[in-house]
Amino acid sequence: MDELNDFVEIRHYISIFLRRWWLVLLTALVAAGIGYVVSQSQDRVYRATTSVIVGQSIQATQLDSRDIQTSERLALTYADIARRQPVLEAVIVSLDLDYAWQNLRNRVRVDLVPDTQLLEISVDASSREEAISIADELTQQLILISPTSLQSPEDENARLFVQERLQDLQKKIEASQARLDELASAMDVAPTAEEKSQIQAEMNDLEGILVEWENTYARFLQFIGGEESANYIAVVDKAHARLNPVRPTIRLNTLVAGLVGFILALGVIFLLDYLDDTVKTVDDISQDLNLTPLGTIGQFGNGNFQG
Repeated sequence: MDELNDFVEIRHYISIFLRRWWLVLLTALVAAGIGYVVSQSQDRVYRATTSVIVGQSIQATQLDSRDIQTSERLALTYADIARRQPVLEAVIVSLDLDYAWQNLRNRVRVDLVPDTQLLEISVDASSREEAISIADELTQQLILISPTSLQSPEDENARLFVQERLQDLQKKIEASQARLDELASAMDVAPTAEEKSQIQAEMNDLEGILVEWENTYARFLQFIGGEESANYIAVVDKAHARLNPVRPTIRLNTLVAGLVGFILALGVIFLLDYLDDTVKTVDDISQDLNLTPLGTIGQFGNGNFQG
């Protein structure tokens, strides 16, 4: 009996929808149209993204975990500074923007890429060109307030020279170490004391040179990997923006508006049916009065019965 009642109720809901399906469809189309028109009238928002790295870990020949941890903490600091008044006002002055720094702050987002020293900077604006310009200028302002801007071209040339010397010293040290291993093996099989003495003398000279090279190598490492390297900022990815705006999402807004209209129309037609207490079908008698109909009288022709 319960299954029969459930079937009757489901069939009742289906009949309600079929009687007013046009109203549901019309409401959904109107709502979707309204959503489309509203979305078209909204201002376009474009987003530019750029990335910077804090520290010089990718350039270092030997990594120091302390420098990496310091750079990660500094990256968090720069992420906060990037949305502060001094930096944003400098961007506004440099680009001659016509809004306050508070307004610009609402358009800027700075995220630290997890487990890295990378900062990802996103800027929203009314055009692609403006968004890209603001993002690039913001990274430049961060570089200007960091020790990176204090490095002169001479310092950079010296750093490049030292890196080249480090590579050369590393090759010499490796070759000398291999030569020492060869001499040590030759010492074990030398047949005479004179030959062993010559080999030992060559080993002593080579060990002295090797110590000097290793000390020079360590001083060069200290020069290019000092404390200031952890507080170094460089642009990894210049600002870029997609051709299409990120807001408004016209297709999504239209779809959501149509779906909302469809649901509201369904609610309205079911509410109207609930408020309507007139008897229209045999199923209504069975459901409302809990009576079993004995039969039905059909309508013939135009409804006039002639004997």
